[in-house]
Amino acid sequence: MKTIILMLAVFALSGNALGHNSKSITIRSPITTPPVPIGSGNIEYSFQSTIDFKRIYDYQFAFSIGPMTSCSSDVNSPVHQANLRSVIPGQIAFSDNSGDNSCLKKFDFGTWSNGCEITTRHHRKELRARFTFKINRTQLNNLNNAQLAKWNSLHLVVKDKNQQTCDSEPLFIGFGEEVKVKISKLKDRTLTTDNSDLSNAVEMPFCVYKSNGGTYTLKANGQHDTGSQFHLSNGQELASYSMLFEQSGNVLLPGQTYTAVGSDDESCNLGHNAKLKIFLSSSPASAGVYEDTVTLTVSPEP
Repeated sequence: MKTIILMLAVFALSGNALGHNSKSITIRSPITTPPVPIGSGNIEYSFQSTIDFKRIYDYQFAFSIGPMTSCSSDVNSPVHQANLRSVIPGQIAFSDNSGDNSCLKKFDFGTWSNGCEITTRHHRKELRARFTFKINRTQLNNLNNAQLAKWNSLHLVVKDKNQQTCDSEPLFIGFGEEVKVKISKLKDRTLTTDNSDLSNAVEMPFCVYKSNGGTYTLKANGQHDTGSQFHLSNGQELASYSMLFEQSGNVLLPGQTYTAVGSDDESCNLGHNAKLKIFLSSSPASAGVYEDTVTLTVSPEP
């Protein structure tokens, strides 16, 4: 796997470099872009930017390779020459607070968006725009060094439709660290007919580690599930039981996912950070040993 080195480039532009009034459109700096989760295939990616307009009421967006040195600069050729279109295979969609619901708020990598208008004609306007698109992580990971340098110089650009004023700001979009999640300290539990409700539940504490200490999802599947119910089995006879996931406050349903916060310490600081409360939902029809095996699966939250 190649390492993507994100380097901050500072460009000094003269007062006339971007047209006669370069401050009529200003993209606030820096743009915060989240890291791309390590993996392969397409993933939906999103970031937000704020643009200040002064006496400008129409605008167009694009992604460019390098900064915008002229409001009429070609954004297509550099993308085409670097063969980067496969990294963003679909259209780039954006939503904003312009009030213009008639313009098509989508554009291809290497093209300008259609012109949109700001419907509130104030002297100054703060436009908040969110951009959403797919990134092909396989293609991103396979970029050669020359292509990688181009990708790392990706910019968001905005201009007015007359190409009189424009601005650009770097986007540093690279892979983040691999997020690891692990469940441990699970033990078998025994239920009796005394454990017939939540107040008399058997408790099962355990530990869920997540390398960045963030949220994770938990899913439970038993061997004898039917629909929304877990069952213990004694041959053909079944006894249903329930599990309350204390961290989310939910009674678990087979195969459904629930969210909680993991510990950034692999041993949960020598303790536990999660707990199930297990109790019978129905009494067995006859005496005997009823069993089930439950698989708990934890995953990093997308």
